[in-house]
Amino acid sequence: ESLKDYIKIITKTSSFIVHTTLTSFTESLPQSKFIRIHRSSTVAIEKIDIIDGNCAYINKKPYKIGGSYRENFKKLLVNL
Repeated sequence: ESLKDYIKIITKTSSFIVHTTLTSFTESLPQSKFIRIHRSSTVAIEKIDIIDGNCAYINKKPYKIGGSYRENFKKLLVNL
């Protein structure tokens, strides 16, 4: 999750605050395993439990799928 000049990385057991931008961090991740779904969120594809409308749910927490990211997200779903 983006926090201006920082990001919050959430794992199963903890979370971390790192001084970097979401864009640069997302670019360092493998594209086959992570996808940017909003200007504030990048998620692990395999962790998505439910897709409902404009939200992807991970562990019952909704993450909004932003308008400019929807098309790319739809392409990903078609290729799964």
